[in-house]
This record gives sequence, structure tokens and C-alpha cells, in this order.
Amino acid sequence: MQEKLRKLEQKISEYGLSVVQDQIMALVRPAIALIPEAADEDNIPLGATKLWGMPHVPPTFAWPKSDGMVFGFLGQINLEDVRTTYDLGLPSNGLLSFWFHEGINGSYGHGKAFYFPSSELTVLELPEEDESDDLSFVFDFIETTWRARLIAFPSLPYAYHYDSIYLPLLNFSEDEIDAYRDLQSEMSDFFDLPRDDYQIGGYPHRGQQDPHRLIYFAAHHLSESDFDEGNAEATEKMLNFARNLRLLAQFDGHNLDIEDSSEGSIYFLHDEQMLSQHSFENPYTLLNLDS
Repeated sequence: MQEKLRKLEQKISEYGLSVVQDQIMALVRPAIALIPEAADEDNIPLGATKLWGMPHVPPTFAWPKSDGMVFGFLGQINLEDVRTTYDLGLPSNGLLSFWFHEGINGSYGHGKAFYFPSSELTVLELPEEDESDDLSFVFDFIETTWRARLIAFPSLPYAYHYDSIYLPLLNFSEDEIDAYRDLQSEMSDFFDLPRDDYQIGGYPHRGQQDPHRLIYFAAHHLSESDFDEGNAEATEKMLNFARNLRLLAQFDGHNLDIEDSSEGSIYFLHDEQMLSQHSFENPYTLLNLDS
């Protein structure tokens, strides 16, 4: 990671941002990219880091459902893989398992995250469908399976959002903001990362709107049209909430049979204090489309 931080400092200088380098470097958060690699489901060891396909779970675990919604399996992260790649402050072993359903709330969706500390795992069979269940959404997730290779890199706030909660912190000139956007948009190329949106930690990226803000609106049952940007007290409340969120994981939406999801991502964010206590239940989840 130190070599990549030095490379980032070099790029900051190349983009004419040396004067504000300290401000930019202060925002860096470590992240781990998950690089998809084709795999045969039968050849993936139990508990390995993988994307999509069939989940590995404790023997007593039941396929997640809620009010007739049967969740799809997004992927699982072997935390020993994370620890040996870069310490993100997560548990040193066990498995994080991520699930999603588009739900009934428009583009926001519903997500679940489970932490399995035990190494006793089995492949979870598909649930039996009853009259109240719809399994069609589940099949989008199991048709493809990838192993995932992990690469650590320094992450910066995604600044193409017109409503980014981090841009006001920078206090940049317009030229510096434009240069920063150019810098941030090339981060994947700097560190030889694919454009797929599979990531642990760091900052969310992609999407037309800042996920932190959208999650605030969803959590407080607001629409953007209800929010008064000119109300200083309301804005401060929103920013305090949003800046306390941390990205737990991000998944590419291209496997999902949802309109335009091929141009969006699924985000799992949680309160910073909850993550520091290794509490992963009830994360804030968002399907954020690019269009």
C-alpha cells in the first residue's frame, strides 16, 4: 500500500494539485478491490471468497426471506483473505455474506449482511417455493459464479456527484475541483484495477447521486424534493449522518434483471461505530443506478 500511496502523491502533482495534496491525502481510505475470475462452482472450496453462485453457510442457516421477498446471494468474503491483503479493521477470520432484493421501494432495495465466525460451512440449497414466495429474482444470482482476487488500493471520494458530501470539505477552486475529478476518475487505471464495482471498504463510487445522501433520505423517509438545501440546520443534520457512514461492500449490478441495473451498483454502508464493534446486522443498502 505504501508504494501505491507514493504513486497517488505523484499523480496528484501531475494533475497540478500539489498545493492541496495534504487535503487530498487526508481523505484517503484503504479499500480492497475484488477482481472477478471465472470459476466452476464445484471447484470452489467452502468458505472461499466468491461472487454470486451458491452461498456457503452454517448448517442451521435458512435462506433469507422477508414478507414474501426471497433474497438473492451477492457474494461472500473470507475475512482471512482481507486481513492478509490489508487490515481494514474487520474480524481476522470468518465469513461475511451479502444478500439483496430489489424490494418495493423503487431503486433503494433491501440488503442483508451476515457474519459467520465458524468454519463449519455447507452449500445452501435453493429454498422450496411456496405460494407466497417468488424465486425468480434468486435465479439472477446463481447462474454465474466467480472467484475473487483481492487487491488493496487507496480510495478517494467519488466527486462526479453534483451533491457529493465530501467536495465541500475540500474548499477547492473550480479549477482544482475539475482537476480532482479528472484525478479521481483515473484511479482504476493508476492501480491497474478493472472497472467492475466489487469492493470492500474505502468510498462508494459510480452512480449519479451520492449514496450517503440517498441513504439519509431513505432512513428518514424523505424524498429529495422534501429536503431544503437552504435550511442550515437540516443540512448539518444530513451531513453529520452521511459522513458517519462507512462503505462495507459494493457489488456490481450487472447480473440483476432490473431495468438499467447494468449501469449501477449495490452499496452496503453502516454506521462507523457499529462497524468498529464488528456489528454487521441491518446495514443501509442502496441500489444506485447510473442513469
